This record gives sequence, structure tokens and C-alpha cells, in this order.
Amino acid sequence: MGIQITLFKALTAAQVPADKAEQVVAALEQHIAIKVAEVTAGIERQLKVQNVLAFFLAVMATTATAIGGYLAVINP
Repeated sequence: MGIQITLFKALTAAQVPADKAEQVVAALEQHIAIKVAEVTAGIERQLKVQNVLAFFLAVMATTATAIGGYLAVINP
């Protein structure tokens, strides 16, 4: 939020009308949001895959433990 205020103040100090300065700030904010979304899209995908793998491994470990416990009970 601070960058937008600083940019707005700089534009109005440069005698850009307030409505035009506001449009510039809004356009820049939108541009930054799009670029951040593009950059973080790959990271989000990797995180989703890691979460699925962690869940799968937890299920496998729980299943293996349960089978081991069952076998220990039936084979004295």
C-alpha cells in the first residue's frame, strides 16, 4: 500500500491530475498482481503435488503399520 501512496504523491507532485494519477496507480497495481500470479503458479502446482504425495505416504505408512500389527497378532 505504501508504494501506491508514494507513486500517487510523486505523480501529483509532477502536476499529473489526481484522477490520472489514480488510474496509473491502479494499472500498476493490477500489472504487479498479474505478474506475481504468473510467477507463483508453478510453486502452487508443486505444493499441491507435494501435499498429495505426503498424504499418499501417510496412508501407506498407516496401512503398513496396521498390517504389521495384524500379522503380529495372528502369528504368535
